[in-house]
Amino acid sequence: EIQNVFELALKMQEHHNKQGVLPIPRAESVQSSTQDSRHIDLPVDENTLPATSMPKTRCVVFLDEAGLPREDKSKMVLKILHAYLDERKVAFIALSNHWFDAANANRMITVFRSQAQQSDLEVLASGCVGLRTDHHPCPTVRNYIQGICEGYLTVTKEDTFSKMFHHRDLIYLLRHLCRHKFQHQDGELWPNVKIFLEALEENFGGVSADEFENLACIFFTAISLKVRSFPQAPPKVR
Repeated sequence: EIQNVFELALKMQEHHNKQGVLPIPRAESVQSSTQDSRHIDLPVDENTLPATSMPKTRCVVFLDEAGLPREDKSKMVLKILHAYLDERKVAFIALSNHWFDAANANRMITVFRSQAQQSDLEVLASGCVGLRTDHHPCPTVRNYIQGICEGYLTVTKEDTFSKMFHHRDLIYLLRHLCRHKFQHQDGELWPNVKIFLEALEENFGGVSADEFENLACIFFTAISLKVRSFPQAPPKVR
């Protein structure tokens, strides 16, 4: 399947380039300034043509969860990448939670992302709820975001949840909150306690009742330290 994706990308790239490239004239007629109006054929140098006359399309293959084939080493699925990476005809981007083997890693540039800090998560959260990082219309919203991020960091440091929840869960939690808003006392829109708990159940579920209660308490405690009107413990709804 990976080979089919690369072959399709190559065909699309070639097709677009053939469609997009304008015919290059080999010569053109230029009228002389002399009185006899003779015509002189002047050759056209391709190197002097503007870049817009020779458009170029590059297809990019994006492979998410590229580390999953690593679980079945006997098939060596990613070995098919060698030829395409060596030819450099198709751009390739891969996301993986595991290191690539030396054969693949030596053929690409590897960018390692370290553990996110509080400030990184606040930037991510602000973007998810559609707010600028340098300006929040209401301090309450900024405090909510800080509390949610601190709660998430505390949860991911717990041995019980460290390998269960990741940035994806935080992003979908914030998206859920953005879809359900209510009018806050100071006029700012933000989810209430019930909606926040529902968002936790939907995006940080899959655990036992006791574990979820512990997880919810961590989030509620973190938010309550930033927002006084927010309860320190979640209501018993589960």
